[in-house]
Amino acid sequence: MKPWVSVLLMAFSVLCVMQIVALYSWLPNKYKKDLNSCLSIENHISISSRETLGEKFKQLTKEGKNLGLSKAELVLLLDQALRESQNGEVQGFGSKKEESIPFRAGTVDQKVVESIVTYPWSDISNPINPHDYELVINQPNFCNKDGLNKTSVFVLVLMTSSPSNFKQRDIQRKSCMSLSQVYGRNFLSLFLLGDSGNEKISAKVVEESFKHGDILQENFQDSYINLTVKIQMGMKWVSMYCPQAEYILKTDDDVFVSLSNIAQLLEKAPRKNYYTGYVYTGTKPLREKKYKWYVSEEQYPRTIFPPYCCGIGYILSGDLAPKIFTQSLTIPYIYLEDVFTGLCIEKLNIVPKVNPGFFVDKQDYDYCTFKRAYAVHVNKPIEMFKYWNNLAENTANVTCKVRMEHLRHRRTFG
Repeated sequence: MKPWVSVLLMAFSVLCVMQIVALYSWLPNKYKKDLNSCLSIENHISISSRETLGEKFKQLTKEGKNLGLSKAELVLLLDQALRESQNGEVQGFGSKKEESIPFRAGTVDQKVVESIVTYPWSDISNPINPHDYELVINQPNFCNKDGLNKTSVFVLVLMTSSPSNFKQRDIQRKSCMSLSQVYGRNFLSLFLLGDSGNEKISAKVVEESFKHGDILQENFQDSYINLTVKIQMGMKWVSMYCPQAEYILKTDDDVFVSLSNIAQLLEKAPRKNYYTGYVYTGTKPLREKKYKWYVSEEQYPRTIFPPYCCGIGYILSGDLAPKIFTQSLTIPYIYLEDVFTGLCIEKLNIVPKVNPGFFVDKQDYDYCTFKRAYAVHVNKPIEMFKYWNNLAENTANVTCKVRMEHLRHRRTFG
């Protein structure tokens, strides 16, 4: 037996008796079926309350070799099995009163996976800007929805959202993010959240995650000044759980995104070191504290920011996720996430590609603008679903010019 198998067997066998058997005995019937399906490898293996996690892992190891699985993928299978919260306790089944609350999506500690797999950041022992947060809601198999075979992912959308923005996330799911395939290409969408600090909101987020399976959340405070932390979370997650994504679209939940236009844009785009959006060049840091985007000289001593894509929406080739996360550990923290991403890109010696199809200023609905754009920062996010339907049906029978004149983009400070 290989050493790494022995180590994992020892670590997980203890969890088996204490958690899996106990969990299965008090798990409601409707969730036992879900747990069983999560633990099968193409229907080769089933689990019962009499089996231990150690025995299960032996089976997974044997079957995994036959299926050509990596060690990391075996760990992800256990992640599905446990579906445990960060502190190792399954949420929501302690009493009949709590029985309707779903347990958290599984999170076998990321450090377990990182200890098995070598990542580009593994050799950074003393990071300037450490990312010490952990996932409390994870979707480890989100990019492997068709069993254990890696799903082809053309574009993975990472959409930042505040925990309390339940309605806005639902609007996105029913409109822009409702498409899972465009021109035969697979699109997947995830919402990135921090911790609200509110128990009721947190409980609703857990229920939402269980229902939709599209929430990622780490245990940092969700706030404007932690947007950069949220992007670090996204880049790290892609590196670990969705490395097959060809492109990543980072956007916000108040942005109207045209996945069909993006699909056409990316058909002929470079597959490596690609970074595009609305590019700011020659932007100077604001040194007065009254400004929303204030940056002190201590935080950033240089007088000009490097070129960077505005945070309302930018596209990265998938290979940049681990590179950006690695660089993010070596750069002093700046809460302007788009500027910070630009600093990481600068260290990688990559020049952002200018694209006027990303509308930075908040826009009222205009059929031709929305029809041709890749992403539009909307003035009334609550009406996004109406915009979506109007574009699909073109009820006003609008005819657009062959060449659209893009609106002037500017960043308004203060």
